[in-house]
Amino acid sequence: MSAPKTPKKRAYQYSGHYAVSKALESVKDQEQWLNNQGPLGEALKQLREDLIEKQGGKDTITPAELMAIEGLVFCHMLMMSAGRFIGEQESPVNKSRRQLFPVVTQWLTLFREVRETAKDLNVLRKDRPKPEPISLNHYLSTTGKPKGPSPSPSADAPTAMPDTNTNETEGAA
Repeated sequence: MSAPKTPKKRAYQYSGHYAVSKALESVKDQEQWLNNQGPLGEALKQLREDLIEKQGGKDTITPAELMAIEGLVFCHMLMMSAGRFIGEQESPVNKSRRQLFPVVTQWLTLFREVRETAKDLNVLRKDRPKPEPISLNHYLSTTGKPKGPSPSPSADAPTAMPDTNTNETEGAA
């Protein structure tokens, strides 16, 4: 007799659920993440606020635009860090292999991503409908009349000037 067969375990399928959950936990508070970056974080916060303001402010941008801005700020930080690292190297070329170091091509990919995201944000900003200009009558009706009494002509103010251009001799003829 043969031993009873144990059921086969199914193959593990990598879904990325746990990796994504862990990544989302680590960036739950974007402001805190930027605060932990020190002076770089302050510059990135300013860049983020400038981009949000350029898009029309927090009240007018969509969540997709906000995600694009967050991604742009993060890619910008990576791009600048990699660029600084490359600049500090003696040469961007691996002399033994006679090819660029991988960080150079990664920097170029980050640069392209930042450029494309900035272009997309610019297109979204330009395509956003402009607010209708209000008419003068509508503006005056919504702002109300000026407060206080209306100015009345004072006794010292000049009155209407007599018409000196009339010719008195025309009526006599």
